[in-house]
Amino acid sequence: MKSITCLALAGAFFASNQVHGAIQAPTSSAQAPADRADSILRKAMTDRKIPGLQAAVIANGKVVFSRNYGVANMQTPVPVTDDTVFSINSVTKAFTGIAVMQEVEKGKLDLSAPISTYLADIPSSWGKVTVRQLMGQISGLPDIDSYGEDAEEIGVLHEDRAWEWALTQAPSAPGELENYNQTNLALAQRIVNRLEGRPPDGPIINKELAIAGMTETSFGDSRDATRNKTGEYVYRYAEHDQIGVLGNEVIFFGPMLHAGSGLNSTAKDMTRWMQSILSGEQLSEASQRVLWTPVLLNNGSPSSFAIGWDVASRNGYTKVGMIGGERAVFSLYPQFNAGVVILSNLRGSNPEELADEVAALFVPEVTLTAVEQLRAAAERSDFTNLEELIASAKAQNNPQAYDEEELVRWVSSLLWGGGKAARAVTVAQFAVAMFPQSNNALEGLARAYEANAQPVDANQTFRLLLARDPLNRNAKLYLNVR
Repeated sequence: MKSITCLALAGAFFASNQVHGAIQAPTSSAQAPADRADSILRKAMTDRKIPGLQAAVIANGKVVFSRNYGVANMQTPVPVTDDTVFSINSVTKAFTGIAVMQEVEKGKLDLSAPISTYLADIPSSWGKVTVRQLMGQISGLPDIDSYGEDAEEIGVLHEDRAWEWALTQAPSAPGELENYNQTNLALAQRIVNRLEGRPPDGPIINKELAIAGMTETSFGDSRDATRNKTGEYVYRYAEHDQIGVLGNEVIFFGPMLHAGSGLNSTAKDMTRWMQSILSGEQLSEASQRVLWTPVLLNNGSPSSFAIGWDVASRNGYTKVGMIGGERAVFSLYPQFNAGVVILSNLRGSNPEELADEVAALFVPEVTLTAVEQLRAAAERSDFTNLEELIASAKAQNNPQAYDEEELVRWVSSLLWGGGKAARAVTVAQFAVAMFPQSNNALEGLARAYEANAQPVDANQTFRLLLARDPLNRNAKLYLNVR
């Protein structure tokens, strides 16, 4: 009954159309984009059942849109205001990228140097990895997050034990594969702190927080009492696409992990930080170019990461930023002196799916990917035209227009919280049609069939996946194969 009450409270806030701490556009010409952004965000909150959210947009270096929605916590409930603090999770990595580049600007750090140049207390097999490979997530090092079986063991409550375990694991060759890895950031933190004469696991971003004037930003997790902090929520999965039960999410990020996660902030503080980057207060233009240049694998192809940042090439411009915990996102469009930030208190809200669409209303040069255009068109009709849109896209038979990873992420986001498995099946079938050799797309389709109570299709698809990928964990679990 308590969960139903919480959902009802959230719904009441959505229905009341309340906006707290809104900064209204100063002229009528700017009002239409603000209203359209407001509509997009409200529709997403209702569809995804997001309790609380903040959003802001920078255009021409100035904040042109800043609004707050819903409730900060479901227990009271307290409305979201400008001062409400949200967990931003892996967005922290972008802060670490700037801290690393600040050391490069001082002449203390060489990105091309092996990490053994700066750290003596690591295995010799780790030492040949370069700092650049750490930050580009291509080090080949074992991931401290792979320690243990559950959230209380994965390098959070038992950090020392997890670190000792990681030191005993054999690395793979650096530069061969991209592998999103928390060990990389932990080592980067230790390198910066050693260069500055600080304890190994101390914070490394205080300088950039001070430059930006970020007064409400600090580290902390579920064990800490942080002023104005939201609750953290997640919809627990339910069988066969039932609407999940909204529950509290427990987050642990100890000091060892603070270069990769654990930061809490507000949209107001985030816009200050983004403005300080765009204005050159944090780094020189030359350092920014390095910060946002994708790190290359040994075969010359780019990783999807630069120096702690995610980088994407678009139609004549570059988009940089980071996603955090499927609940937070920021994107910068440096060529347009623009950016967007969206923070929520729901894991699985996937605000990165909304960022470009909202930003494009205020920054016309920002364009949407083919997947974003499909999703935006479907959301405008409450997904009533999804099958028609997908059929039209299939008929065009143009896989080059679509990004495989982006399609697979869309399938996953539709499966969060339940109630959308039929949509997920439609999108997953399209992903497999566009990328028939993709195991990730096939796995997404199998999971969608399972959630949509189509056991025959799920069984057949998981068997095909296991034939292609005999070590696939999800296929083995579903088929009860050892």
